[in-house]
Order: sequence, then C-alpha cells, then structure tokens
Amino acid sequence: MNATEELNDGLQAAPSGDARVLYFDVRDGFREKVLGYLQERFGQRFMVVTTDETESLGLLGPGPLPIQTRRRMWDFLAISRGTAVLEYRPDGKAGRIANGASHHSGLTPSEMRGPLMVA
Repeated sequence: MNATEELNDGLQAAPSGDARVLYFDVRDGFREKVLGYLQERFGQRFMVVTTDETESLGLLGPGPLPIQTRRRMWDFLAISRGTAVLEYRPDGKAGRIANGASHHSGLTPSEMRGPLMVA
C-alpha cells in the first residue's frame, strides 16, 4: 500500500475547501497518521493545523469558533504558505486545477491584509 492509499484509508470523506485551503475529515484512530503524512509531505508549502490550533492562532478572527464552523472545518486544515495549490485525486488519475491568475485563500500578507470598505 502506498502513502496515498494510506491517506485515503484514514479519511472519512474527500477533503473539502479549495486548492489552497483544504479541510480533512479523519477516521477515528487515524489522526496522528494523517497529520504526520500531511506535515511530512506538504509541511514546507502548507501550514497543517488542527481546528483547535486554527482557533487559538486566530486564523479566522478573534474569539472561539462557532460550532457550525468547527463542523465544516473537520479535523485538520492545510493552508498554503504561498502560491502552492493541492489537488486531491483519490483514484490517482490526472485531474486539473484551473489556470487562473490566482487562487482563493492562503497565508500571504496581501491575502490576510485585505482592505476594509465601509459604506
């Protein structure tokens, strides 16, 4: 069994989110294995954090996360540190990511410090 198959075995469902912020729903008993795989494989280009760490770091704003947000975020997030994108392909077949000028989400200063417009 290869590493991708092991990752797939540890997931409840395919990751959700977008190509620069993916949310991972992990089966009971697989948390450490999946987290280790994500950090080893993608840790240079993606910040891999738990939902609790996301809350404590204030990545989605100050204060506690609403329960609905926690449910949507599942167990882990992989957040792009720059321009890197991830494409999840459970069957190993080639897919495609849209060739656009940018992708939504990420941790670059320009993405995190957007202008505030008040009407």
